[in-house]
Amino acid sequence: MGYCFRCDSKEEQIQELLRQSTFENDKAKVVLLDHSLRGSELYTLQYISFKDGRENGTFVTIDVHLLKKSGGLWGCKSMNICEEPYYYNAPKKFLNLVTDPSESSKNWVKKCLENKSNETSVSPSEMIGKKVVIGGVRYTVKSEYDRKNMVIISERGDTFRCTKKFIRGNMEENDV
Repeated sequence: MGYCFRCDSKEEQIQELLRQSTFENDKAKVVLLDHSLRGSELYTLQYISFKDGRENGTFVTIDVHLLKKSGGLWGCKSMNICEEPYYYNAPKKFLNLVTDPSESSKNWVKKCLENKSNETSVSPSEMIGKKVVIGGVRYTVKSEYDRKNMVIISERGDTFRCTKKFIRGNMEENDV
């Protein structure tokens, strides 16, 4: 399933997704409990109650909405965690509230928690000046980027944005 582009701004796209996250029909009632924007990833925490009396018919789950701009319009691609999307940045407070009974949802929550446990407590500003070797080229961490887990590296005119996790795995031994 691809992206659907229809909004003029990122904010408009987010508001539309939040409006659509609470609804009721003859099969279920869905209530938006909370949301969190992480870069271009919007996480929505939702309470679902199915009306057919099924076992495990009431639970809390997370939807992942990927936001993207194309052709002047903003759009999104939405997935529920039972689809095990390859995005693991949901807030820990959301993960602790998930009661979705599916095995795939439990696996996704586990991967998110593992991802969080692998993050370092070193801030990007503390990485400035550290040396990194990538593909045999030695780069220097020059500055923070606009996200808390990103830094700018550069050498001989080449400049790149990298995650802290990537940098940590490529630091020279005396800089670790």
